[in-house]
Amino acid sequence: MPEESKIEVKAKNLNTVLSEMERGILRVPRFQRDYVWERTRIAKLFDSIYKEMPIGSFFLWIAPMEFRNIYKDIPELKLPKPDEYETIKMILDGQQRLISLYVVSKGLELGFDGGSRKDYKKICFDLDKGEFLVVHRREDKERIISLWRFFNDDGQDEIYDNLTKERRESFRKCQRRIANYPVSIVEVTDKNIEEAVLIFERINQGGKRLGLFDLVVAGTWSEDFDLKAKANDLIKEIKNSGFGKISEEIISQTLSLVAKDQCTQSVQLHLTNKDIRSYWDVVEDGILEAIDFLKGNLGVKIYDFIPYPSMIAMVAYLFAKRDRRALSPDQAVFVKEWFWKTAFSQRYRASTLTLMGDDIKKYFMPILVRKSAELKIPINLSLNDIRDIKIYNRSAIKNAIFCLLAIQQPLHFRNGSTINLDYQICSEYNSHEKHHIFPKAFLKQNSTKHKCHKYLLLNFAFIPAELNKEISKEKPSKYFNLYKKDNRIFGETMKSHLIPCKENSAIWDDDYDKFIEQRGELIYEKIKRLVGEISEIEVSLEEEPIGVIKDIEKKMRRFINKKMMLNFKGDYWEKIPSDIQERIEDRIKERVRRQPYERDNFRKVKDKINFCDIMDYFQIIQKYWNIFQDDFGSRAELQKHSLNIKDYRNGLMHVREMNRIERKQGEASVEWLLKILDKTKI
Repeated sequence: MPEESKIEVKAKNLNTVLSEMERGILRVPRFQRDYVWERTRIAKLFDSIYKEMPIGSFFLWIAPMEFRNIYKDIPELKLPKPDEYETIKMILDGQQRLISLYVVSKGLELGFDGGSRKDYKKICFDLDKGEFLVVHRREDKERIISLWRFFNDDGQDEIYDNLTKERRESFRKCQRRIANYPVSIVEVTDKNIEEAVLIFERINQGGKRLGLFDLVVAGTWSEDFDLKAKANDLIKEIKNSGFGKISEEIISQTLSLVAKDQCTQSVQLHLTNKDIRSYWDVVEDGILEAIDFLKGNLGVKIYDFIPYPSMIAMVAYLFAKRDRRALSPDQAVFVKEWFWKTAFSQRYRASTLTLMGDDIKKYFMPILVRKSAELKIPINLSLNDIRDIKIYNRSAIKNAIFCLLAIQQPLHFRNGSTINLDYQICSEYNSHEKHHIFPKAFLKQNSTKHKCHKYLLLNFAFIPAELNKEISKEKPSKYFNLYKKDNRIFGETMKSHLIPCKENSAIWDDDYDKFIEQRGELIYEKIKRLVGEISEIEVSLEEEPIGVIKDIEKKMRRFINKKMMLNFKGDYWEKIPSDIQERIEDRIKERVRRQPYERDNFRKVKDKINFCDIMDYFQIIQKYWNIFQDDFGSRAELQKHSLNIKDYRNGLMHVREMNRIERKQGEASVEWLLKILDKTKI
């Protein structure tokens, strides 16, 4: 037996089709665009019908019962609600033509596209000329007849008997051609909503492509909860806050993630009205809180800066799913690391929806229950990749660099005040005329390696309009020298823009190509810090090594004191090696000699061991190795690292020149010790 076709082509006359629409059987699905046809265009449609020219087929989807209520209700059409078990036919192609024919046949008034209401009774037929037209006032009922009368017996009776014989014949001819006009109807059955939408998009390739959000709206709509309206209110609120207009898809993605922990197309399309209603409030709050966090902590000052829009949905998931307290410090650190790694790895450039679900499962769900989640996201980003980015490129990396520059809290070149990165400044980031360190006019006069070299992202800085105007065409060496004289914190200001300004900086020689190299290195190093290729300890050791040593000594004191107190049940002074006791006593006596009012401050053992130096601590650990073995693992490793730290500390404290090997060994040993101390549970 041959397989039954799911597509059937039927020939009907126009009156039959309009009758089905009048009964409420033909409906417009909610994912269809709004009705927009002007009356002059409708007059031409009727002219084609009258002249027996083709007007195209109408494509209908016989909707399964579970999708019969996804139609768009247009009150002005006054269509009845279909019977509970009546088959509904959704118009996939031909909506504009069918509604046009229907509103004319009923002589309705309709408003669309935010404009005034249109009276479709003004579409008329000239009985003498056999032409269709739109009148400014009204029909004359003698020669110019409103088209609705050709479909309505009462309207016809009102004027027909008063027409001349010739005009009656013209009236009947027009009426017959309209009523009997053959219409080609293509009906498709046994298709779910995804398949129906695919058919719609292929038929309407020139129209607006439907997004997943449109389909979620269609599949979850109810009379008392309209996701589209709720989303529009939320989008408007976010836009008015100065962040910009976010994509609707962010909302459906967040709803799906919160409800199902996934947001693939299939999962989103299976969201129910109950899901949407249940989670809307937490999703709405989650999106608002996510945007606040991204703006305040990750430099996403405007929507256009977000490397991937889906990142908002991911962070919103965390806010929506957490307990109602603020993010914990560990959760906040996680979001930052995930943000930078995802952006600079370009993780969401393909298979985005699937990867989002993977990241929720592997990283976000564990962090929600305060478990560790190691972010294994490989990053293959080179310095050359950064150097080549143009200001007009569309890429996650470019946007991430804008965010990176924003979190530096850039200062004003002339006076060192904080620049307010408001919507006006940020929204001009793509302008070829603004925010240049080496002005465009200067670069035009001084040839560069490539024609588009002047548009490199590395030549960008957040500069307010008045400063941009002040700089104008000046060469960097001139205007930066002037700002250096006026700005007491010039070095800090330049650092806030990640602009090199030491004596060897290219800005003093107006060497653009060299400047691009130097600034690229600064920004690349910053990126490596943000994605964890350079640890925070390494950064601290580079910027403030003495501070790191002092911090490690404080941590060692607390660690040893608590360990010894636990194992010796209180006062453990007598357990301290005698030579260390003597050194401590001598140091305390010297302190009391200079500060006699502190005599009673050093009676407790915890106060006494504050006078140990770092090698004293290592000696205590070695003596009581059985107590500390579980923390340090290998005695030989402890001995090696303690000697490295000693040499490194002495070199810093006594301003002694260290060779490269000594410095690297010392830094590695400091990092080794800090990681151990940070992991101890005491």
